[in-house]
Amino acid sequence: FESGQTSVTRALQNVKSNEQTFNGQWQESTEALELENFSVTYKNERNFSKHPKHKLFQEIFTALVKNRLTCREWVNQAPPIHFLRVLICLRLLIRDPYYQEMFHSLGGIENLSQYMKTVANGYLDYGE
Repeated sequence: FESGQTSVTRALQNVKSNEQTFNGQWQESTEALELENFSVTYKNERNFSKHPKHKLFQEIFTALVKNRLTCREWVNQAPPIHFLRVLICLRLLIRDPYYQEMFHSLGGIENLSQYMKTVANGYLDYGE
């Protein structure tokens, strides 16, 4: 469980740092791995708001919504698999009603629906 704590902490640090490499591409490999570890570690968790690490989960959730989902620049540059990992982690967290309310209050619903609309239109217009 200690490695889960370290993984969660690293995931939060990576999401908050928003680092870029010298050539402008998002440095995502470490973050992607940490998000993958988070999703595997907490795949059966349903009550994040009652978990002993609730404050950390809340910080991760807020960082994922504010620094990833609602950040157009990141969304436009992120590899699709990395964006999917962000969505998977958000999905896990919003199984808890507390995080559903947070998702709404942080503007996550509007941003996710806009993203889905853009992707759907691109697919319908170009078949991609």
